[in-house]
Amino acid sequence: MKESEKLLLDMLEKTGEILLSSGNPIHHHMVGELVTFLNEEGLLFAPEALGVAGEFFYSIGDRERMEFCLNEADSRFVRDNRFSAYRSIYRGLFHYRKAPQHYEQQIHNALFFLKEHDEPLPYLTQKDRSLLEQIRQRGRSGMQALVVRTQGEFSVIAAQDGRMLPWRTRKGRELFAYLLERDGAPVERGHLIEILWPYEIPDNAVAMLHNMIYNMRKELSTYCLDKIILYEKKHYRLVMDNLASDSVMVHDMMRLANAEDFLELSQNEDYFLHYNGRYLKGIDSPWADALGNEADMAFVKGCRLLAGDAFGCSNFDKAVVLLENILKVSPYEEEAAAALLASFGEKRDWHRLQGFYRDFTQRLQNDLGMEPGEGVRQVYSKYLNR
Repeated sequence: MKESEKLLLDMLEKTGEILLSSGNPIHHHMVGELVTFLNEEGLLFAPEALGVAGEFFYSIGDRERMEFCLNEADSRFVRDNRFSAYRSIYRGLFHYRKAPQHYEQQIHNALFFLKEHDEPLPYLTQKDRSLLEQIRQRGRSGMQALVVRTQGEFSVIAAQDGRMLPWRTRKGRELFAYLLERDGAPVERGHLIEILWPYEIPDNAVAMLHNMIYNMRKELSTYCLDKIILYEKKHYRLVMDNLASDSVMVHDMMRLANAEDFLELSQNEDYFLHYNGRYLKGIDSPWADALGNEADMAFVKGCRLLAGDAFGCSNFDKAVVLLENILKVSPYEEEAAAALLASFGEKRDWHRLQGFYRDFTQRLQNDLGMEPGEGVRQVYSKYLNR
């Protein structure tokens, strides 16, 4: 390479983006002349020069050569880099009208990368700058709660658009659930690693944790919630201000059932009149299983206490609902089955009495190879023979 060519290449790499962003038509023309000359001489091979060339071709509407240059620049790196982010922004803005939600996510991911790595935005036309600002403003206005469903399949939903957040790995979902369970309290990094990867090599586990949280924050950047997971003094915590979760209700339900304060229990009977699914279902981990079992046991306990009172007050309809909820959690429990048969009998609902006994008997036979116990049979016979 000639010295003059080296100087021109160096000029493009160091000043090309500054000249493009100045908005001065003369500067824009200078960059075009440099790119054209170096391209014709086959000297556009360094990533920085290719990146500037890509931005220039974007500025003149040559999408094909823009893609080529940014692809070439991107290919010189193993991981994500600013050239891949630039390409994503250009593609996203170009195709935005076709599928706004998809390309908005792509643009936000690219913006998140640039922000995290303190990189500048690429050259943009006035029209695209206006569109990008609209997208950013929409994200800022969406700084609402994430709606977290902990009963049934664990899920996190963006309040802004109702979109369920995807999880790259099941461990990412488990991490979010564990931090949620700590209710904003800081968790030491080493403890998180013990929970998530108890048998992994420490250095590998630290790297996996960092990558996982980075990807979660990138996903949440669409809603300007990338700061929802904070890292301070080797501790992580979940910022609870922008979260709405039914876990609060679940823990309150557990407290009421275990306290056995019947007055307070009856004042909050709505907790027990609906079973919304197992707590933390889908989080495949011993700590989540233990909490799920604890929540189910408390639910059954509360239902049993309220069902007994309802039966004693001849409110058999309520007793039926509560007893059926017990059997959703514990489908082979004969005490609840006998009480349910009695409730149907007191209501003189012979059709449901016979149907439930038939279904319960079949369930025991098919699943456990057993027949109903004496208590269930006696209750059934008592009402059937009336």
